[in-house]
Amino acid sequence: MGAAIALGHVQWQRVRAERQRARIAGLDAQARAAEAAETVALERIRIARDLHDAVGHHLSVVSLHAAVAVEALDDVPADVGGARCELGHVRQASRQALNEMRATVRALRDTDPDGGRVASLARLDELVASVRAAGADVRVEGAPAPGEVSGMVDATAFRIVQEALTNTLRHTGPGRVRVVFAREGEELDVVVADDGGRAAGTGGERPPAAPGTRSQGSGLAGMRERVRMVGGCVEAGPGPGGGFRVRARLPLGGDR
Repeated sequence: MGAAIALGHVQWQRVRAERQRARIAGLDAQARAAEAAETVALERIRIARDLHDAVGHHLSVVSLHAAVAVEALDDVPADVGGARCELGHVRQASRQALNEMRATVRALRDTDPDGGRVASLARLDELVASVRAAGADVRVEGAPAPGEVSGMVDATAFRIVQEALTNTLRHTGPGRVRVVFAREGEELDVVVADDGGRAAGTGGERPPAAPGTRSQGSGLAGMRERVRMVGGCVEAGPGPGGGFRVRARLPLGGDR
């Protein structure tokens, strides 16, 4: 009888252990599924940010140049040469937007999620040139040398500047903008400040945007998400001397 009882106990322990292993396997499967779903969601958010930042910037440039072209054609007599020049900028910005869109589609098809898209301060001159062509007086100070900042911090800094300059074109039009980089210890300080369009050369002083009007929307929200991903912080609001200012502090150890 004792042997039978011992055998029954062993069997019960074995069944219990198998059930426990099955529960653990189920929980592991749920955790892997949740992790995979989270990875997909994060990738979708990242792609949405990239589309907004890159394509949105070029479309803002297109809109501004197209408006200037219409004004040139409405002049009496019509300024056909000026309109043709502005439409040339429209064509160039449209091509850049199309290239960004194609690169994003390629990235979705490739195994490398970043394939074909280069968000880097190495492209800062190209970005600034497109904004200057739209009439803004952009001055850059302390830009890191190529390769000095790498990884996600490099991409994040570029996207911050891109989004801030795009917002300037959208909300204030041509004016003066300062882009200042400074390395403070193990942090990269990025400041983009505009003058509210006061320096615009097309019709005098522009009325500044109402305080806080640029604190909403997907652009600045996406900027904050990017900065949080590298462990930094960002402030956006009216500048001390008027206009609007964006300031981000990015830890250089955030290249994950």
